[in-house]
Amino acid sequence: MISEEAISRIRFFVGIAAENNSAVSVAELIKLLPDCSPLSANELSRALELQTPEFAAVEGFVTYRNRVDLVHESKLKMEYSKKRIEKVRHFVQAHNTLFRNALVVAVTGSTSYFSSEPTDDLDLLIVTHDGKLWVTLLSLLIYLRARKLFAPLLGNFPDYCLSLNFTKNGFRRFLEDSGNPLTARELINLRTVRGANLVAEAVSRCEWIVKYYPRIPLGQKADMDTNVGAHPAISERLTYALLASYLKFVASIRNFLFLANGVTERVFTVLENSEMLMYESIKYDSLKQRYIEFFHDEEPRKRYKHEYA
Repeated sequence: MISEEAISRIRFFVGIAAENNSAVSVAELIKLLPDCSPLSANELSRALELQTPEFAAVEGFVTYRNRVDLVHESKLKMEYSKKRIEKVRHFVQAHNTLFRNALVVAVTGSTSYFSSEPTDDLDLLIVTHDGKLWVTLLSLLIYLRARKLFAPLLGNFPDYCLSLNFTKNGFRRFLEDSGNPLTARELINLRTVRGANLVAEAVSRCEWIVKYYPRIPLGQKADMDTNVGAHPAISERLTYALLASYLKFVASIRNFLFLANGVTERVFTVLENSEMLMYESIKYDSLKQRYIEFFHDEEPRKRYKHEYA
């Protein structure tokens, strides 16, 4: 038997997945339950049959009994997502010059949940040495856009999206201020291709993750280096001033086109300062609010560029 609170969570996560035409793996669902009592995949499947007739556990996935077709779809998405993650790993290894200042490169978004489709962007989280974020982003953006331009000659190339970008100090501060259940789940599901030790070190300090998901082992708490690197060079400061302005200008044009075409949920905000660059869409913000409301949480409404300025 599983608790009513656990059943409530299962309903929430299965519902979110179904809205995105996916099912939830039994293994992940167990990690997201609200207590630490031992529970095997078979025990969860059996409990669902007895306590929640609206759900079905099929081939390692949980979905609505009348949507078992999502299981096959989810298995295909999982295989596709794993291939995308390997492509990112090979891309980073093959372009060491581009990533020479990157301490962490990780896949996030739908691919990290093993639920991506060919039309989805391939979202990345990047953490650089302090004082090297914006020069790194400039090099990456130039390369990615040039590579996409020459795709007809060089072959198809994934639509990389530099969704979450920080200096090492900016990443630490982001984690300190981001105690909400959606961010917690995203951190749990990060697929790190470089810097796994640094990510584990940083996440081990996020005790707020266990507040939402007590089954997640954070490991031994590490003393993350909090020393800020050297003052950014003039090239970094100049690149930040110019590139941040350019990206916000491009965002305003794209948002105008989204609104003109009635695609309101894709409208996004650029959050930036000298230590970070983030993109947050209306769709993502709405999902975050649903998580917060479900977990009966309250998140301080902070704008990071003001907090860190």
